[in-house]
Amino acid sequence: MKQIDLGDMSFAELRENNMYYVDKTGLIKDILDSNRFGIYLFTRPRRFGKTVNLSMLDAFFNIAYEGNNWFDDLEISKYPEYYAYKNAFPVIHIDLGIVNADRYEEFLAGMRKSVRDAFEPHRYLLGWSELSDTMKSLFDIFGSETTPLSPDMLKFSVNNLSEALTKYHGKQPVILIDEYDRAVSNAFGEESHKEIMSFLEKFMYASIKGNPNKQMVYITGVMQIAKQSIFSGLNNVVVNNIFSKKSDERFGFTEDEVKGILTDFGFSNRFEITKKWYDGYRFGDVEVYNPYSIMNFVSQNCLEKPYWVDSGRDVLIKDLLNSITVEKYTDVMKLVTGGSIETNLMDSFPYEVIKKSGEPLYSLMVMAGYLNAVPIETTDIYGNELFELSIPNEEVRRLVGRLMKTVYPIDTDDFTLFNKAILDENAPVMEKTLTRIMAGASYLNLKENTYQAVIMTLIHTLSNRYRVKVEVPEGQGRVDVLLDPLVRGEPHIVFELKVAKKKSDLNSRVDEAIEQIHNREYYNGMAGRVILIGIAFWNKIPKVKIDSVMNGDGFAISDANVERA
Repeated sequence: MKQIDLGDMSFAELRENNMYYVDKTGLIKDILDSNRFGIYLFTRPRRFGKTVNLSMLDAFFNIAYEGNNWFDDLEISKYPEYYAYKNAFPVIHIDLGIVNADRYEEFLAGMRKSVRDAFEPHRYLLGWSELSDTMKSLFDIFGSETTPLSPDMLKFSVNNLSEALTKYHGKQPVILIDEYDRAVSNAFGEESHKEIMSFLEKFMYASIKGNPNKQMVYITGVMQIAKQSIFSGLNNVVVNNIFSKKSDERFGFTEDEVKGILTDFGFSNRFEITKKWYDGYRFGDVEVYNPYSIMNFVSQNCLEKPYWVDSGRDVLIKDLLNSITVEKYTDVMKLVTGGSIETNLMDSFPYEVIKKSGEPLYSLMVMAGYLNAVPIETTDIYGNELFELSIPNEEVRRLVGRLMKTVYPIDTDDFTLFNKAILDENAPVMEKTLTRIMAGASYLNLKENTYQAVIMTLIHTLSNRYRVKVEVPEGQGRVDVLLDPLVRGEPHIVFELKVAKKKSDLNSRVDEAIEQIHNREYYNGMAGRVILIGIAFWNKIPKVKIDSVMNGDGFAISDANVERA
């Protein structure tokens, strides 16, 4: 049985060490079929195979690997016409994923290391008698960590290296740039962000647009930053994102590939649980699984737990979630509890828009892998295409739920107490718990949707037992919050929330909430026991009342007046 790599090896290392590999070499054919040689930007969530695929392109095109047999039994080997390009070009490989800094000076140090690593494989040029003095000095500078290096020298370094490689080999190099947006995302909200953006814009322009000595440029990232930002002046970039149908099978694992992996390792009987935890993404027209999670899952003998969520930091997403409106918070909690929302999306955006408004939140979450987006056959009032958004799987649901707890911080014990009190129909405990939570809150503009957000936060941990719905049509109206049981025999739970204008109105408003549930027959069609919960708020003070009905054989038995301890 071949061993599994968990994300540290390049394509060459995987093949050289006979490690388990899911064949994605069809990407080479896709690229060569598209424009033969051009400028490509591929965006996908982190840990979905972007870096391994980039290293695969390096192994295929790089003249330094001439004579290797790494591709002999893979898909690309079926197309001899493409082998004319195998190991035919010098390659410049720039890994910007290592530039993990939010201060400008640290960023420049990271850029220096990244470019030094790109220069290192080409030190053979120092033995070439025609090498320019400029290039010799750059090799000297990059060979030392202490020799001063101006930002301008750094910006034009790849351009200079490309020129030297072209003259030496008589062929223009292939340029590979990995995780171009990593530094920008990490610096979001920092004072250095503008400086970093400015440097990267000039670096990318000099390396690509201002570089006549390039055969092909292949760039990876998570976000598609608008051309007026980093890609200013680059009008010929071929963008391939999660909605692109071309190469949609080349990132992530398809369902057939997952079934093959499970079979190969003797876990074919674990497919359904695998699907629940790690499926749910859609790239182009293809259903996709998270490859990082799948390989970790198999290596851990199918232990069900989050793997992808511990594999990196999405600072930008976290920052945006911590500054969202109550309305958007309620929508996100609806997603966490198994619901969906409809909205338009942005396929690219300048970072300035994010900083000013945070409007691209859902677009960013889709690009980063937190949400799945399926186009629907309708548009908004402005003619923009609409998408149905949902949490893709159990792994991500737990992550987003955990992130949302930081928006409205609530003690873990209060989650337990509140949800147990719901199922026990214990109004006093619910009221006491809510009082404690609200007393410690600093929420502004307290209104019904604010209280709804608090309730959604508390009950989302019940989503393993209930399907949580918000503002759903039932009976003769719309229920504020509805919990439909996933297991037969569990009660349905209906919430109605009210806001009192003064403290003395709390009792009448909570009575009104229960009466509204009855009068509008929100429980109509629900079989078995239905728990009815009315909650009224005045400022930070709650009042809770619980009723229940038993539905069966065309009649309901109410125990509204039963006192619960």
